[in-house]
Amino acid sequence: MATNIDLTPGTIAILSPTLAASSTGASSVVFAVQDRADGADRNIALLAVPTGSTTVTVDVEVSDDGGTTWAKKDTSVALVATSTSTMKILNNFQPGWVYRLNVTTNTGGTSVVIKGTSS
Repeated sequence: MATNIDLTPGTIAILSPTLAASSTGASSVVFAVQDRADGADRNIALLAVPTGSTTVTVDVEVSDDGGTTWAKKDTSVALVATSTSTMKILNNFQPGWVYRLNVTTNTGGTSVVIKGTSS
């Protein structure tokens, strides 16, 4: 069962459950962004918090039918490289659609959690 999160500007949310070493795959957390007063798309910031992980990459997937089907929005987003976590800012998130992270690489370490916020 998916966990649904409204990614509120300025509030940090966990966008993936804690992943064990070498775990990959689509997150059970589905998130959406709020409308902006000016009608523009939102940006999100992602940050992985690893425990010894050396590499973590994700694809951001999008669904316009409530999560029945998914398409790739952003691919191979490197959140941890050579054990250094880097915040990534991604653009053009539209209200009314839902998103999820798909961890494609998770090597080394014992666990990792991915957090995010919107602006």
